[in-house]
Amino acid sequence: MLTFVYMAILNPSQPGWVEKYTQLLRNQILLPESREALYANWKESGLLLGHWEISEIQGITDLSHWNHKEKVKANFMYAAAQVYLLHHNQIDKQFLSVWLQFYESLETNGNEKSINDTSDQAAKLESILESRLTFRKGRSMSHWIQDEINLLLPIDLWAFDRWLMPWYGIQKFYVEYEKLVFQHLSYAFQLKGTLSVQDHLLMEQLNASSRSGFSITAPDRHWDEMGWHWVEFPFERWYLLDTALMVVSTDFNISKEERYYLETLAVHLQIDSNMIDAGLTDLEAFLTKNEEAIHFLNEEGWFKSVYSNSSSIVVSLLKRNKKRLLLELNESKELVFLLGQSTQRDLNLEEKKKVKEQLLDLCKAVPSLAIFLLPGGSLLLPLLMRYLPSLFPSAFQDNKL
Repeated sequence: MLTFVYMAILNPSQPGWVEKYTQLLRNQILLPESREALYANWKESGLLLGHWEISEIQGITDLSHWNHKEKVKANFMYAAAQVYLLHHNQIDKQFLSVWLQFYESLETNGNEKSINDTSDQAAKLESILESRLTFRKGRSMSHWIQDEINLLLPIDLWAFDRWLMPWYGIQKFYVEYEKLVFQHLSYAFQLKGTLSVQDHLLMEQLNASSRSGFSITAPDRHWDEMGWHWVEFPFERWYLLDTALMVVSTDFNISKEERYYLETLAVHLQIDSNMIDAGLTDLEAFLTKNEEAIHFLNEEGWFKSVYSNSSSIVVSLLKRNKKRLLLELNESKELVFLLGQSTQRDLNLEEKKKVKEQLLDLCKAVPSLAIFLLPGGSLLLPLLMRYLPSLFPSAFQDNKL
């Protein structure tokens, strides 16, 4: 009966959800059969593509009121609990304390001591998860996207697995392993030659996901000079291969050069080359089934998510700068006229060009709107066209012909 109470009130956007979900997991979670079975399940759920909401959430029957980020939070916590069970036979009272100590070691090199109060531990974990699950601010296009999920989130699980062995120097491992991911993927992107829109979107997501500041660049290390010695355990090996497969599979066409790259990677990872074909089959089946849901494969869907998540940001900026905007609009008769016309008919190409130029001038005049002048910001100018007339109707009524 208690389980159903927790299911009814659990909401990963509300304080206290970590402790409630821990109670639920104690009654619901099963011991993993093996690392191989666990990893296969994570692949099937979409973990490797940063789209965990594709999987069902253990113990939660109704997800209709949950958004994408809430589903990711619960799924990631479930995955961390499964890693914990690889080293313990149950989700005991120490789970939250141990998980928090891991993140303190990862983020502060172990210089902080974990607090004892369980509720405080849960609250601190909620804050940590909120920051780690999403893109680092200021990277790529992430300042327009409110809930894009960190594509490299699985590395947290590999580090947690090591830490539970125990394994010291976890902070150093995380940085070196992430560096290796970017080094070998830089080769994969280089082999693709001319990059498609999907390739660029995937690259942007990877770059924005780096917590150590790494980016996909021209390869600057020979294969033998990369840090392969940091790869010791199964999760770490499989994941490096699957990230490579993810890059080469965006166009569902593997060239001879890409095949050689994958075979060379398998040698350095000391894994059977048969895993390449098996991995390609699994990944292509997953991508084909979920293509519309994966942002870097769905250009239209990606832009829709950007516009959807950016609307609230734009409205907030306009409302906070209402007085200054009204003054500027009163000085921009042509812009006001054209924006007013855009609500009644489609503007022609020349009119659209004038609107874009004058909107950019408007953004320069209002410091808080300078964000629209950043790379990618002009893509969102249509949102200004949409909201200015509706938020400031008096300015447009006074300037109607």
